[in-house]
Amino acid sequence: MRPDKDDRIRTSWDDNAGRWTEAVRAGSIRSRGAGTDTAVVEAVARLRPGSVLDVGCGEGWLARRLAQDLGCRVVGVDGSAELVRLARDADPTGDYRRIDYGAIAADPALLGGPFDAVVANFALLSEEMSGLLRALLRAAPGGALVIQTVHPWVACGDGPYKDGWREETFAAFGAEGWSRMPWFYRTLASWHEELTAAGWRVDAVREPADPESGRPLSLLLTCTSRPAA
Repeated sequence: MRPDKDDRIRTSWDDNAGRWTEAVRAGSIRSRGAGTDTAVVEAVARLRPGSVLDVGCGEGWLARRLAQDLGCRVVGVDGSAELVRLARDADPTGDYRRIDYGAIAADPALLGGPFDAVVANFALLSEEMSGLLRALLRAAPGGALVIQTVHPWVACGDGPYKDGWREETFAAFGAEGWSRMPWFYRTLASWHEELTAAGWRVDAVREPADPESGRPLSLLLTCTSRPAA
């Protein structure tokens, strides 16, 4: 556990909430339009859920989209009070709650489940995930978990292909003033090991590709809590 890193992650999201919301709603993050937004919505839609928990919901775009497109009940949770405020402003009738991951791990009942599906879209950034993943299993008993994250091959860059802390500067967004954010890089094997140890079974692995370059935009994992036969 690295509480200093986790604190910096939360502080960064509070600091960047306004800039992030503007970038999302203006459609200025290229990878989203190129395929990652559609990929995660389609992955959840395949499950045909009646209820969804959006973990790390941010300013709420995915929760709003799932409620609109799938007609399901969606609860969004995020550790950033400012992002939750922005989500509520955009969707006053939606259900958005400020709950950090440590609180979820300690008491999954705070989430108000059970849910048919849980989705974490670029939202699992810490080194320590076991407690959260086990809590999500309790929140969606017999349900599914959809995780979209950076693709390990692409995100590796010039660094070694092994687990470790990296830093996001947000320089690719083309604007100054962003607060830097630490995040924990994982290999594909590491993702599988973490999920399996927490009681999840990885059922599907998808790699949404950039239509121009053909390179993977993200890694998308669909898991279930059903035990293997």
